[in-house]
Amino acid sequence: MKYGGRLLTSTLLGLASLNIFAAEELAGFSKDSLQPDEAGLWMVVDKQEQSIRTSSILVDDPALNQYVSDILCSLTGESCSYLRAYIIRAPGLNAFMMPNGAFFIQSGLLLRVSNSSELAAVIGHEASHYFRNHTIDRFRSTNRTGNTFAVLGALVSAASTVSINSATSYESLSRSVDLSGTAVAMLQTAQIVAALQLLDYSRDQESEADIDSVSWMSTTPYDPTASTDLWQGVMDEQAAGGESAGFSILATHPTPSARLDALRKEISKFPPKLSSATSESDATLKSLVNSHRDEWLSDEMDALDSDQFEFLMAKQVENGYPQYKASYLVGLSFLNKAEKATSKKDKRENFSRAAEVFMQGIESGGLDVQPEIFRDLGKAYEANDMQPEAKAAYARYIEVAPDAWDAKFIKRKI
Repeated sequence: MKYGGRLLTSTLLGLASLNIFAAEELAGFSKDSLQPDEAGLWMVVDKQEQSIRTSSILVDDPALNQYVSDILCSLTGESCSYLRAYIIRAPGLNAFMMPNGAFFIQSGLLLRVSNSSELAAVIGHEASHYFRNHTIDRFRSTNRTGNTFAVLGALVSAASTVSINSATSYESLSRSVDLSGTAVAMLQTAQIVAALQLLDYSRDQESEADIDSVSWMSTTPYDPTASTDLWQGVMDEQAAGGESAGFSILATHPTPSARLDALRKEISKFPPKLSSATSESDATLKSLVNSHRDEWLSDEMDALDSDQFEFLMAKQVENGYPQYKASYLVGLSFLNKAEKATSKKDKRENFSRAAEVFMQGIESGGLDVQPEIFRDLGKAYEANDMQPEAKAAYARYIEVAPDAWDAKFIKRKI
C-alpha cells in the first residue's frame, strides 16, 4: 500500500474478530441515543472539533492525514466510519480521542514514533478508550465528585489568550511560547486536553486499552512489541527532563513498571511479527514526517527544557536526522536557556554547554553546516567573556555568509 494504512481488508478486520463492541452497541455513535450528560459533553466537543478543523493549528497534509486515518481504520474495521483523525501542530508526545469520535494526534508524537507499529499502538490504545466509553465513564465519575462544571467550563473556555507550551502542566500555559500566529488555536487544543485530563483513566481502563490495542495489532502486520518500546521511550524522555520535563501522554496515561510488565505478558500470547512486514509503511511514515520535521522540532525546542530536548534530538539522530542539524538546535536551546537564566552560574554553564554543542555540530557537519551556527557560537563565547574565540567564530560566519542580513552588525564585533 502506498501509505501503509489499510494493510488488511475490512472483512479480516470485522468487529467480531476485533472483540470490541458492535457498532449498534456503541454509546455515543448516535446523538439520538445519548443520555443527557453525554449530550452536553458531545455538544461542547463538537463545537471545539469544528473550531480546530478551521484553525491554523491543523496540519494541512492530505497524505500524512490519510496515512494516520488508514492505520486507525485498519485497527477498527467498519467502525472507522464513526471516527475522524486530525493531526495538529503541537509539541509534546500526546494523542487523544474525544467522546464524539474525533481523534487528534499531536505533531510531537509523530516526531517520536520510530515506526508505523509504534504509531499503531498509540492509535489503538486511544481508540479503545473511545469504543469502551471510558471518557464518558470518567465524566460521570467526575460528576459524582462535583467536578463536572470544571470539565465543561475548561472546555467551553477554550477560546483565547496565548499559546500551548508543552510545559510541566497545562496550568502553565499562560507562560508558554507564541508559535507564529497559531497561538489561539493551539491554546484551544491545550485547554481541551487539560479539561479531559481531569478525566484521567483508571488503572483498569488503561489495562483494557492496552489489551485491546495489542489484540487488534496482532491481526495486522503491525508489531505489538512496539507498544512497550514506545512507552519505555516516553518514560526515558520524561526522566531525562527531570522536574522540568514537559507535558506528555503520561499525564493521563501513567505507565509504571508493573503496567509495562503486564503489557509484555499480554504481547507474549501472540506469535512474533517480522519487522519486514511493515518496512514499506515505516519508510512512508518517515518520509511524510520528514517534510515537517525541521519545523516541528523547532516547536519542541521552544517548548521543552534543554535536557529533555537534547534527549529527544539524540533519538532523532538515531533515526537518521543529521547530527549537525540536531547539534545546532540543541545548542540554540541551551543558548536560550542561558539568556533566560537568573543566576550567573546558570548563565555561564548553559552558555558553555551551548558552545560545546555548537562545536560538535561544526565538526560533524563539515561543509554542510548552516552558517548561523558560527554566529551563535560567537554569541555563546562572547557571553562568557571569551573574546578571541567569539571574534574567530564571528569571522567564520562572515566568511561563509558575507551577504547575511546581519553581516554589517556582526562585522563590528570582529
